[in-house]
Amino acid sequence: KWKISKDNLNLLFSGSGWERKGLDLVLEIANKLSRQGLAVKIQVAGRGNSKKYNSTAQRLGLGNKIEFLGPVKNIQELYQISDCMILPTKYDAFSNSCLEALACGCHVISTTQNGASELINESNGLVIDYNESDFFEKAVMHLLSFAKNKTKKWHRDYKKTFGDDRETQQYYEIFNSVLSLNN
Repeated sequence: KWKISKDNLNLLFSGSGWERKGLDLVLEIANKLSRQGLAVKIQVAGRGNSKKYNSTAQRLGLGNKIEFLGPVKNIQELYQISDCMILPTKYDAFSNSCLEALACGCHVISTTQNGASELINESNGLVIDYNESDFFEKAVMHLLSFAKNKTKKWHRDYKKTFGDDRETQQYYEIFNSVLSLNN
């Protein structure tokens, strides 16, 4: 359905406002990875100027490695089967797509300029300051390492961390602490 191969490093870019959210950088990163012999597939979900970015992808030799999906219903399916969601945003108060990807167990690469970066750590992704001079190199090196080790589990068990059982447990803890204050 989604034309994803386990042999590729499957990158997902999800969001609108593609220029501000860094789709041009995703293409440059994919180009570098591809030139280093890594099979890369990029899926772009959301609204944007696909003609402009398709032209850039063609120029970089990524034409057959990118797919513009437009707005996607049930995007959680894509988060669950993609290797990594990459959003090198110049500014984002709090990217819902990062939160959704993390909730689905998808590795996330984003920037410190994204409020959602506070949820990302070494167990579930990478955060890089967009203004760092070596931003591009850090992202490429991280993805090369990720691709080499992608058979390993890179993320936590999100159901255990964020699931209904955990939520119920936390409610019981709150109720018990309130009850003990009243006694």
